[in-house]
Amino acid sequence: MKRKLLILMTLYATNSYSQDFIGMDEEEILNHPKEEAISVKELNEFPEIYNQMDSPLRDKNSSSNIYEDPYYTRRDNAEFNLSYTFSTDYEDPTKVQSFDFSYFNQFDNSYQHLWWALQIKATTALYNAIADERVNSTGNSESVAELTREENKQSITTFGLGLGYRFKALAQAFNSNRFFERATAFFNYNTHTDATDQESYNGYGYNADYIINYRSSEAFTYGVKLSYNWVQVQRAANENEKLQDRSLVFGWTSIGFNIGYTY
Repeated sequence: MKRKLLILMTLYATNSYSQDFIGMDEEEILNHPKEEAISVKELNEFPEIYNQMDSPLRDKNSSSNIYEDPYYTRRDNAEFNLSYTFSTDYEDPTKVQSFDFSYFNQFDNSYQHLWWALQIKATTALYNAIADERVNSTGNSESVAELTREENKQSITTFGLGLGYRFKALAQAFNSNRFFERATAFFNYNTHTDATDQESYNGYGYNADYIINYRSSEAFTYGVKLSYNWVQVQRAANENEKLQDRSLVFGWTSIGFNIGYTY
């Protein structure tokens, strides 16, 4: 009888613990202030919560199975990124090239996985790699096929403000706590120089980026970047020139490499 009673008490205690865990105020846990160190005990007791989007960057002790002096990535505040991307056309990847510098700053507490961002990007590309043939208001096309590579080159400088989200989805397949992903959308102001007519244009656009990074240390990340870009620019009118004759629309997808510094 005592043995049965002991078993029932054990099952009850286990069930009560499970219910307490399920009923934990997850928002309170996830809103744990960054400046307060999260203990090793917490990280090990509730990995489903604390390691879902973030993770300690120290390996577990093989004998005790406990993290040793981990740096917890939820303490991250800001990040600088430098990227180089190129055309997805494997036959000529250099027909579109971009260098960009971006700064990310993480929102506090309940928005800890959201980051606001700034970017500066310089892109050089062949016209026919990022746009269709020009068609003026009279319906006539203006081919750039006869132009040399230098005459066909476009230069675009981009200044953007964006919002990003850091997460782990595909990264979980690597079975490592050091892989992270970030999706970011930027709204941009663009200045453009067209080598085909030596005119300067300006206007707005956007780009959407996806990055998967490997966190090699507390500070440095290395990864791959995929970016879609859309730009619409125009120049000042000459006399009664129509908008269609003085505006350009560009769109392209690029892939490349990314290096980041986090603190």
